[in-house]
Amino acid sequence: MAQMAGLTVYPEDTYRVETIDNLAELGTVGQKVVVVRAIPVTLRSDGVDSLIRTHQATVGGLLDERDVALGPEDEVLPPRSTPITDGMVITINRVHAAVVRQPQAIPRTTQTIRDSGLSAGVTQVKTEGSDGQKITTYRIHYQNGIEQSREQLAVEVVSQPVAKVVVVGTRVDYSADPVELGRQLAAQRGGRETSGPHYSICGSMSRAGTRPRVTSGAVLVASPRPTLAAK
Repeated sequence: MAQMAGLTVYPEDTYRVETIDNLAELGTVGQKVVVVRAIPVTLRSDGVDSLIRTHQATVGGLLDERDVALGPEDEVLPPRSTPITDGMVITINRVHAAVVRQPQAIPRTTQTIRDSGLSAGVTQVKTEGSDGQKITTYRIHYQNGIEQSREQLAVEVVSQPVAKVVVVGTRVDYSADPVELGRQLAAQRGGRETSGPHYSICGSMSRAGTRPRVTSGAVLVASPRPTLAAK
């Protein structure tokens, strides 16, 4: 009958038959069919949007009518007591918590040893070491399968890390550069280098009765005068 009248009806719609008792208003007598439309709403749950129709008065009534299972921590928006309105969206957020144990690495440290027995610039790995391991226990809170927050409950150290040991050479060879060698020795003795010329006298009176000559930046030792062999 509704199709003949050009009406679209849905399974949730209901109808009733009433007697026409107001001839002046409708201009006819007999019976009329009154279609009671179900209210369309969208139910959003578990990642799926479902268009449903209902005659329930509240959100809670609709959920009970559809046998929608709710967990103890699930969230319903808007609340169950909210009146049903045309086109409203009802969202169910699945909320739960889980306790998990996660293994994690404890990074090793690096210990550096300076060795004067190795030339400067030479580096050797004495011990590779190893990372440690710990197990951290968390309580993780999920909403619709997505982690929202976590809280740390405990940490258990399974193994301690072993440090990596690196040997670094510090020995410098100044045998080919006596000036630099002198500077290094002076620095070790706490001496202070001057910017002027350096003078040094090496040796005492020669056999020939002469003294060594003093030069700037170098040390020269005077040689004795040559002697003539007796004839």
